[in-house]
Amino acid sequence: MTSTRRAGPFSPVLVLVIAVVVGGCPRPDHVKMFGGGAGSDDLWVSSGDAVWREGAGGTVALAQSRKPQAGYQIPFLLFIKADDPKTWPNVTGSAACEGERGTIAMAITLGSDRVEVRYTLVAAGTETLAIDGKPYDVTAGRVFLIDLRGPSEKVTQRAVALPADVPRFETAEVFDAVVEQALAAVKQGDDATRRFIEGKRSS
Repeated sequence: MTSTRRAGPFSPVLVLVIAVVVGGCPRPDHVKMFGGGAGSDDLWVSSGDAVWREGAGGTVALAQSRKPQAGYQIPFLLFIKADDPKTWPNVTGSAACEGERGTIAMAITLGSDRVEVRYTLVAAGTETLAIDGKPYDVTAGRVFLIDLRGPSEKVTQRAVALPADVPRFETAEVFDAVVEQALAAVKQGDDATRRFIEGKRSS
């Protein structure tokens, strides 16, 4: 399995680290990918990260960002269900920081399906998010349930509180712990979200 990270072509400040853990993970049903990011003095964005677990039957895709005078946050979290729950994701991501604007571009490929995410953060605090070209207001919810099991993609936005001030993804252990914390919070959000994560289609 290959995970590729691509640097943004216009980024004057870019720190990029590749980390792919396959096979040697503590749990055999667990594959995770996380990389580096780009930042200026106050602004920082990651290149997009993902984890797949056979037990959960889905892929979790998320990122990190940091606004001025603030800690690291999870700007969005996607839980993706594919036709084949055993399909491992292939993830490409880039992080760029230009002046007071940070951008994350991420693509998650699951078999013949592909989900593309673009997120921007401005130092003043303005955020934009688009999934497969469709814009979403993150103030209405940062959790997205994506169902690829039907004839067409279905995206459901949920207003579930994600953990705040999380540590930066600098090691596999930290990344894993934050994902577990985020998933636990998402499952506590509402019945529909929990049912989707546990294997039922979103409503």
